[in-house]
Amino acid sequence: MNLCPPRQLSMTSSSLLLNKLHRRTHFLYPSWYLIHLTPLFEQYQVRMTKSVTPLPFLMPSKPRNRVGEVYGKLTVIRASERRTKSGNAYWWCRCSCGQDREIPGDQLSHNSARKKPLVTACLDCSREFQVEGVCAKNDREEHQRRIDAEQRRSLLKGDVPDGWLSLPLTDAHARELGQVLFFRGTLCLRGHLAPYRINGGCLTCSGQKPSAAVQHYEASG
Repeated sequence: MNLCPPRQLSMTSSSLLLNKLHRRTHFLYPSWYLIHLTPLFEQYQVRMTKSVTPLPFLMPSKPRNRVGEVYGKLTVIRASERRTKSGNAYWWCRCSCGQDREIPGDQLSHNSARKKPLVTACLDCSREFQVEGVCAKNDREEHQRRIDAEQRRSLLKGDVPDGWLSLPLTDAHARELGQVLFFRGTLCLRGHLAPYRINGGCLTCSGQKPSAAVQHYEASG
């Protein structure tokens, strides 16, 4: 009985055959296995270790030379020795502000439609871009709030005092003009239609001015 598989079998196939034979024989004939097959398996393992040479360790392929390429405010200056878990190379990039940053190659791209986040600046400039983006978003939202307030107030002409319509549109608008009160033309949580005080709520809720909501809804009804 020849337990050694043919030499042309790979190391993986030989290991599978050995493990299968080991399990079946040890389960069905434990005593016979210990007496007759244990020495054969030991000889087989030594023989395979000597005859099979391990494959050389395959290094990742050499990355494409990106030196001189520009991505946003970054310019690639040299390659790094680091690699990501997936094998991508890191690159040292210099920002237009003069700071250097080490960035994975898969985050350097001109394709803005990718779902993966891209890096286009150093850490300090990236934080500045985030702050500028938040400020720009707040400006857009404030502009839309003022447009909505103007539209609502235009429908309230004749139903509310004219002095209310001359007040600032939003709290930010009131701060810009150095005033305390503003009128958006919306109802408060208690159903009052009245001006607001900055960080103070509705004037009718605080007992300073009567609400115009009843007059407005009677006129509109």
